[in-house]
This record gives sequence, structure tokens and C-alpha cells, in this order.
Amino acid sequence: MWLALAQAGTQPASDFRAVFERGVAALAAQQFDAAEQAFLEARSLNPRHAFVHFHLAQIHQARQQFEPAIAQFRQAIALEPGEPQFYFRLALLQAQLQRFHDARQVLEELLRVRPGLPGAYLLLGRVAQEEGDHEQAERHLRRYLRLRPDDADGLWRLGVTLVARDNYKEAESLLQSALRKDAKLGPAHYNLGVLYSRRGEEAKARPHLESATRLMPDNAQTFYQLGVVLQRVEDSVGAEAALRQALALAPRDAASLYALGNLLRRSGREEEAASHMAEYERLSAALLEDRERTKRLGSFHLEVNELLEQDRVIEAEVKLAEILALDPVNDLATYREGQIAFLRQDYVPALEKARRAIRRKGFEPGYHLLEAMCLERLGQDEQAAQAYERVLRLAEYADAHVALAGIAGRRGNLAQAVEHMKSAVALEPRNPDLRTALAEVLAQAGDLAGSRRERARARALRNASTPR
Repeated sequence: MWLALAQAGTQPASDFRAVFERGVAALAAQQFDAAEQAFLEARSLNPRHAFVHFHLAQIHQARQQFEPAIAQFRQAIALEPGEPQFYFRLALLQAQLQRFHDARQVLEELLRVRPGLPGAYLLLGRVAQEEGDHEQAERHLRRYLRLRPDDADGLWRLGVTLVARDNYKEAESLLQSALRKDAKLGPAHYNLGVLYSRRGEEAKARPHLESATRLMPDNAQTFYQLGVVLQRVEDSVGAEAALRQALALAPRDAASLYALGNLLRRSGREEEAASHMAEYERLSAALLEDRERTKRLGSFHLEVNELLEQDRVIEAEVKLAEILALDPVNDLATYREGQIAFLRQDYVPALEKARRAIRRKGFEPGYHLLEAMCLERLGQDEQAAQAYERVLRLAEYADAHVALAGIAGRRGNLAQAVEHMKSAVALEPRNPDLRTALAEVLAQAGDLAGSRRERARARALRNASTPR
């Protein structure tokens, strides 16, 4: 970590080290203002020290400043591309923001740098689980377990995925194996308890769910599931205590309200039961309305995508108006309106829509990409280049590199144009059009041999994709 100290210029390395360690100590104590001040000072002493950017990213993330956090993680990766934790933390943040595609891209980028790294497959499995894609999750987690066959985390996570795929027999075996490795693994106890509960094996479910409540005392679902099992074995006192604890942790949990209301009604406590059931009915109605609204919005967005793919732009605009009537601050609908304006070459309103979407969700690279494309079409190359760079700080998009290559070429900076085209090709190595574009830039830069190689590779890729 300290190898970069030699690049600190005339400033003594000991000064940088003292400031850096002060920042680390403040960050560990969650004194974010002091930590940020120290790391900014450290960055001024040595701007190419990757861990300075990494720690600044952590500070931004803790403050929920997601756009600068992603940018700092990206800067850390650029400075030290072989450090896995930079990729892991960025992928976890993107998963937290439900940007699962970008999380996968980061992990695939890591695997290009560090092929076969076990942790990358584990995190890819976790990302797939978050998406609900249990087929992909199973594939990644099985690959992880081939590399780390005795890892308890991998065992229980694959077990959960197999429960979701109704493969209860193997799931049970995996969850039991995980607990043999680590008897205090709360998620394994919880999921094994749920598995047994689904099979009607309450005697087996109960001890696992009781262990889960002890190991995960802040998890409302463990108490709810335990309450359900205890009701089935007619332990009404234990069931009531578990359900009350579930509601203490999650007062708006409709399932717990319903279960406790039923239990109280059976024990003759009608007044309290009625109160819980009324709250359950109110929440259920609100949740149903919210689900219906979310469903309608999702359905409208799918329709918009299909209409745009079919060039039925006017109909897409009508649907976008319906979305914005339901949700006036819907950033995706605003972005889609910007896309339509861009397709009509109305670049000024398109730019305004892009920027409005960015104000609502500044960590979406696609929104910044639309902003950059509008600026470029308006002839504002300098601002466009800055916007494309913002895209690349958030995600590695080949289109952004291609655009930056074009801007660099127009400025006469052919060396920079070549570097951007090489980056685009590295992201999409099997794209013959990108290789042809790289060949053209190489020829302009005087690298005729390199240009011939890229043209030959482009021809080979086209021939390979042409049916014989």
C-alpha cells in the first residue's frame, strides 16, 4: 500500500503517512468530517494513492452521497486495478442502489483482471439472488463452491437459492453442512427453519428458528416465522411473545399483525384483536394500492420500451404522460422523454430532461450519457467531454469511450483518441465495428501495422458471425 509514497513529489513520505493514518483512525471512529479533511490533505500530498480515493468513497457512501462515492471507487480501481476490495465495495454499492447490471459489469471486470477469483463468483451469486434470478445465482454459487468447497457462506447461500428453486433435499443438506462449519450462522438457521416449516415439520423448524432469533435479534422475520411455528404446535404464550417482538421491530408488518390478531381473537381478547386486525386491513389496503401503482408503472415502462423499439414514438409519449401523472418525479420517465426529444433532434429540451433526471438520481450513468450526447450534438465539445468522463466515473460504457475518441480526434489529439478506442474494444472485444473504428484511428495516428491487425480481426469476427 505504501509503494505509491515515492510519487509524492518533494513532500516527505512521513508527512503523507501521518495524514493518511489520521484519516484511517477518524474513519474507523466514524468521524467522517475529520476523516474527509485528512484524506483530502493526503490526496493533495499524493493524488495517485489508490487507498486515499477508496477511503473517500467510503465516506461518501456513509453519507449516502452515491455519485461521488462511485466516482472515487472508480478512481481507486483506475490507480490500482489489481486490488479486489475496490471492485467488491463498488459492486455492493451498486447492488444496494439496485443497479444490478452495473454490479455484474464491475465483477466481470474484476474477473478479467484477476481470473478465477473465488470471491467474485460469490458476489455474483449474491447479486443474482437480489435480482431474483436463482438460476444464475445457482450457477455462480456452484462455481464458487468448487473453488471453496467448505465455505459456510457459500453453502448457506446456495441452500437458499435451491429452496427458491424447490430443490429442498439438496438445500437441506447444504444448510446443515453450513451449520456444521459454523453453528452460529443465523441465516442458515433461519432458512433451514423456514424449509422445515414449509414441509410441516414444526419439531425440526422450532429449534432452528429459536436459534435464529438469538443470533439475529434485530430481524423481525425470524420472530414472525417462529411465532407461526409456535402457533401450529399450540404454544400460544410463546407464539404471542414472538409475534409481539416481530411487531416491535417492524410495526407495519401486515403478516405479523394478522397472525397476532388471530391469536388474540382465539384467546378471547376481542378488543385488542380488533385493533390489530383493523391496522392489518388498513395496511393491506395501502400495500395493495401501492403494489397496483407499482405494477401499473412497471407495465407502462415495459410498454414504453416496446413502443420505442417499434418506433411508435407518439404512443410512447402518451404512456410517459400517464406515468408522470401517477408519479410526477419519476426519473426514468423524464429520461425517456429526453430520449424521444433526442431522437427528434430537439437537443435543447432533451438536455433539460436529461439534467432533470440527473437531479433526481445522479448516480445513473445512462442519464449522464444522454446529457453528454446532447451537449456533443449542440457543438459543446468541452462540456460534452466532461459529461462523458462523468459517465465513465460511474460505469465503463464503450459508447462513452467512442464519443471521447471522436472529440479527441476533432481536437487533434490522436494519441488520446487511440487510447479511448482501445478501451472501448477492451469492453466489447467481439464487436467488429469497434475494431474497425480503432483501425481507422490507428491509421490516422500513423500506426499502419496496428490498423491492419485490427481490420483483420474485424473481418474474422464478421466472418465468424456470418452463417455458412
